[in-house]
Amino acid sequence: MLRKENSNLKRILVSGECPPVTLDGDTITTTSTPNYLGLTLDRRLTWGPHINRKRIQANIRLKQLHWLIGKKSKRPSLPRNSAIHEELGIPWVDDEIYRHSVRYASRLENHPNHLAINILDNSQSLRRLQKTHPLDLTQH
Repeated sequence: MLRKENSNLKRILVSGECPPVTLDGDTITTTSTPNYLGLTLDRRLTWGPHINRKRIQANIRLKQLHWLIGKKSKRPSLPRNSAIHEELGIPWVDDEIYRHSVRYASRLENHPNHLAINILDNSQSLRRLQKTHPLDLTQH
């Protein structure tokens, strides 16, 4: 029975024929590209119609915003990130990571649980998926 169902499914996907589906005696109409949960499907369950539809929608949105991002738009020049960080006193992400990792390491040194203190041991050279040990971040 399973082999017969697989051959029927293959025949439907390949040949493009869809058997009629009825619900309470009413035949449900079929379409070549139905929409389901925002996805446009086709008979072969490929992404082609969905991608084409989304590309058209993106092009329409781009044309609507062209006045804002076009060559002749009068947009102000944006300052560099370094100027924003200096002027507003915002720390860089790398500096924040370093600051938090140093604080974390100092908290682990004084921890009452000996297993937590063992986390500070960087002598193990076996690192499976991690390129660096988390406490390597304390070395700036």
